[in-house]
Amino acid sequence: SRDKMYTQMSLYLGINLMNLVLNLAMLYVLVDIFDVWYILAQVITSVILAFESFFLYGWLFDKPLTQSQ
Repeated sequence: SRDKMYTQMSLYLGINLMNLVLNLAMLYVLVDIFDVWYILAQVITSVILAFESFFLYGWLFDKPLTQSQ
């Protein structure tokens, strides 16, 4: 149904906004606090957020929008 589609779209956008904030926070911590080279810090952050997104999307969106029988 459309309501479920809008709910999933809202969750998807919320997760992406959360990942944007996490990306910024993790880069700040790695570069400014732990003195990691900024490109290496981005690689580390990208890998962590890729795994986080994969499992979070799988957990939230593993069911189809409609139940066809």
